[in-house]
Amino acid sequence: MKCRLQNKSRCDEDFQIEFESLSELKDLKNSLDAMIKYIVLCKKDGEESPELIYRIKNNLKNKKDE
Repeated sequence: MKCRLQNKSRCDEDFQIEFESLSELKDLKNSLDAMIKYIVLCKKDGEESPELIYRIKNNLKNKKDE
């Protein structure tokens, strides 16, 4: 999975995510679903909601296995 800005110098405008496989897209969906469930639980428990920031980091373990 690659994320990059498209023709913009600012990171808060127009970006795209390039997927190499359907499984990468499903992994992102599952990760976002988990994030949403966590935030909903925080709200139900009366806790402060975490920042709504999704960070994509290189999975070094998978890179080594290739």
